[in-house]
Amino acid sequence: MGFMITGGILVIYIEEGVTEIIIPDTVKYIEESAFSDCSSLTSVTIPNSVKYIGKNAFSGCSSLTSITLPDSISFICQGTFKGCSSITNITIPDSVISIHSSAFWECENLESIVIPNSVIDIGDCAFESCKRLADITIPTSVEYIGSSAFHDTEWLNNYPDDFVIVNGILTVYKGNATDVVIPNSVTCIGEDAFYEYTNLTRITIPDSVTHIEGGAFGNCENLTSIIIPNSVTTIEPYTFEECSSLISIVIPDSVINIGECAFNNCSSLTSITIPPSVTSIDSGAFADCKNLSDVVIPDSVTNIGSYAFDECSENLTIHAPKNSAAHKYALENGIDFKAIG
Repeated sequence: MGFMITGGILVIYIEEGVTEIIIPDTVKYIEESAFSDCSSLTSVTIPNSVKYIGKNAFSGCSSLTSITLPDSISFICQGTFKGCSSITNITIPDSVISIHSSAFWECENLESIVIPNSVIDIGDCAFESCKRLADITIPTSVEYIGSSAFHDTEWLNNYPDDFVIVNGILTVYKGNATDVVIPNSVTCIGEDAFYEYTNLTRITIPDSVTHIEGGAFGNCENLTSIIIPNSVTTIEPYTFEECSSLISIVIPDSVINIGECAFNNCSSLTSITIPPSVTSIDSGAFADCKNLSDVVIPDSVTNIGSYAFDECSENLTIHAPKNSAAHKYALENGIDFKAIG
């Protein structure tokens, strides 16, 4: 049979028209793309000797209907079963703690999935375009669900509520309201949850929310104002990127870090006050805010990343204490400075 095995690593399988294979128990590691596009395979049995299956290992195995996963693996890696369009069901063993991005992307005939209690996170697009996937069991152990994890599935399309909430995570908003009030049951607004939702003009976030994932409100081009609750400690990268109508935002005293490109291209912002809780403003945080002319930065901020205020208004003035990190940043970047405090 066409296995190339070196030192316990199954490097590649050379397709020979065989439909059913049993991987030898001498194999400990299946290399990435080892079985990629083996279109004749219908059944694969993986022994418990295998501890790791590399990304895209079985991607494009379009005839694969049955696969037995060992309870010795901890991860289902990126794209492992991507495009395995004939799989109707698969058992994820209790040993798995993470399902990586695009792991089951375009498994078009997958009808149901039970995610075991061992799983903590589900990556971006993990089950995207599994069009027939109608029955999903998600345990309370899951703490993170990535962007578009269940996009274009029957489960999501038939979800009975506008707010798709799993274990307190608002994974996506399906409604069409312009003024949205997030329920108190939400503790985390998921990555890209409102991404490119152009109807949104105003949003109310309850104090129950402690975390807002990156890109959550990206490209909400008609969002005009937002109040971040005191329960949030970090504004993640790209959270409000290209919210071009955003004219007002209140950053609470609880926030410690403003992430990369968090407010990039918020072209209607004219002023911003950074609270004294913030210690770091990351690269590009307010870049391309074309009308941003006044920024107040306390001396608690000890790090300002490159391009943090790049391409803002030509009249931009940084208001900060003398000899602070903000003072130094203004001098180094030719930005007008006014001392405060």
